[in-house]
Order: sequence, then structure tokens, then C-alpha cells
Amino acid sequence: MNKYTNRIGKMKDDRNMTVYRLSEESGVAQNTIKYWFNSDTYPLVPQIEKICEAFGITIGQFFCEGNYVELTSELKEFCDDLLTLTPESKATVKTVMKSLKAKK
Repeated sequence: MNKYTNRIGKMKDDRNMTVYRLSEESGVAQNTIKYWFNSDTYPLVPQIEKICEAFGITIGQFFCEGNYVELTSELKEFCDDLLTLTPESKATVKTVMKSLKAKK
């Protein structure tokens, strides 16, 4: 497999999706997805776009080399709220988050 089909496979597995479900949610034929996994064929960009929609990520997130972060509506709301805070309030939020993380 190539790095793109590896990434698709990892994201599929992370979401506990079957090839069938990925096919249904993306509109990409199940046989096409299976073919990617069983050969060294690269998916086409329009197919990757459909896969990204099914995963709820942008194509930019798909192609990023590091770990991607899904921007859920809850996370977007948090980030939007954070942007409106003063620098002092942002520092307080950061301290609280570190404290909560340490308690895990």
C-alpha cells in the first residue's frame, strides 16, 4: 500500500468503519476502495475528497504530514470563544487546562 491508502486505512480503523460503510458514506465504490488496499494504486483527488467528506475532515487535513485534528463543532466553538478572550484570560484558561490534564 502507498501512504495515501495507508492513511485512509488508519482513519477507517480509527473510526471502526468497514470498507462497506466507508463506501456507503463516501459514494466511492466498495470494489474501488478494496482495490486501493490490495494494490499499489493511488486514489484520485476527487475520490479522496469524497473519502474526506465521509471522515468529516478537510482535504488539507488528509494531506498534512503530522497528526490531523478533526475540528468538531464543539472544538470550533471553544476556539472561537478562546479567540475573544484577553491575553490574561487566555493564560488563565491555559493554566486550568494544564491542571485538568495533570489530573487525568
